[in-house]
Amino acid sequence: MSEQPKRGSIRMSVCESGLWRKLRRMMAWLWCLFLGLSLSAHAQQATPGRITVVVDDNYPPYMFRDHAGRLQGLRKDVWDLWAARTGIQVNLVGMDWAKAQAQILSGQADVIDTLFETPQRKATYDFGPAYSDIEVPIFFHESIAGIANAESLKGFTIGVKEGDAQWLHLATRVLRWLKNSLSQMCAPESSNPSINTDAAR
Repeated sequence: MSEQPKRGSIRMSVCESGLWRKLRRMMAWLWCLFLGLSLSAHAQQATPGRITVVVDDNYPPYMFRDHAGRLQGLRKDVWDLWAARTGIQVNLVGMDWAKAQAQILSGQADVIDTLFETPQRKATYDFGPAYSDIEVPIFFHESIAGIANAESLKGFTIGVKEGDAQWLHLATRVLRWLKNSLSQMCAPESSNPSINTDAAR
């Protein structure tokens, strides 16, 4: 009787042969290559070739116009240097300050420069590091005496540039002053008033 061949299968241990280790290395290499290409493509998309920066064109020495109407100033020089070093073109547009803020909020500009940081604005804008400390002066006629600070402006009509952060600063001080004044007007004369029992009868 002829012997029947045994049925079965030949199994090779992938781990023992080292093939699995090679496959894992290849998959890891392919994954790193894919990730690198994805990050490179994203970086190319995220880096613009040109940005639009809006500024106040009447804010010397940071930004102003010369006799020919061309933008000049410290920030103009900084943006020119930034464009030269990054290779990104800068479309620097000077305009009225309130209009500049409207442009950035409507998406018509990418950056707004010389914007004061306030708690209200931080909810809308991403601020870079501050590059200057600026004291905001109060101008008044020489015939007016007694003005030394913001509190001493009570009773005067004050002109503030539209869109300026100082408007909110002064408005907050005025509201605080009104609140304190109303509290003093409505406060009782004594915290422990005496009771006239005769009148109560």
